[in-house]
Amino acid sequence: MERPTEQRTTLRVDAATELERVVALRDQFESHRTIAPIYGSVCWEDRRIAHIGERPVATAGTKLAVALDHALMLRQLVVEDRLLPIWSHYTLARPILEASVQARWLMDPTVTTEVRIGRAVGAALEDLDWSRKVTDELAAGGLMAPTTKSADRAAEVAKQAKDANIAPIQMLDTTSLLGRYGLFPNQADSILWRYLSGVLHMQMWAALQGSTKHYSGDAHSFQHHEADDDMSANAVVASIKHLAEAVMAHSAYLEPQR
Repeated sequence: MERPTEQRTTLRVDAATELERVVALRDQFESHRTIAPIYGSVCWEDRRIAHIGERPVATAGTKLAVALDHALMLRQLVVEDRLLPIWSHYTLARPILEASVQARWLMDPTVTTEVRIGRAVGAALEDLDWSRKVTDELAAGGLMAPTTKSADRAAEVAKQAKDANIAPIQMLDTTSLLGRYGLFPNQADSILWRYLSGVLHMQMWAALQGSTKHYSGDAHSFQHHEADDDMSANAVVASIKHLAEAVMAHSAYLEPQR
């Protein structure tokens, strides 16, 4: 059944336009995702350093797949269903923003091959350490059998890096990455990131930002305040613009340099 007109919220035109790009960005990403390294591309340069050279694009590709999944759901919610919740859409925008800027850092063409691979190795070792901690806790609680799989894999990755003379590099925090790859003036990227994080972690300063008048219907709440609509639009615009930059960086990484 179609929702009543009064339960719909209209985003600024630029935000709706950004969301319309998501399907094309998904298609662009998928069209490049499976191609083999092409001579003269940054990917080809990285892959020349043994098997470990696959890590930058493999890790960045996974992050972009996650970002696009969230972006497609955000598009479905706003463009197709014509709904804009008060808070929950911010939790869709946040991983789009984070994964996109991390992907750009991993594939950055302005640094050396050794640095790109070192960044990907550092990200892998950090992920494996988190995996080890979780499985150790689950095993200690009797929820799974003890395993050394993550630790063994981390040792393998570390050995591959050492054999290739690659030094692992720890990933920067997202605020620092947005400072380095920001798209908007006056550190607006980082400020918006803090706001999205505040909503996600249910910090009251973020949840109560601005004056929101809403009502509930069909298990959803909807905004009816100009200032809040602007913040919603800004969150959408920023996240999709960063996603677009990351998808373009992925394509450029795989294509021959001109």
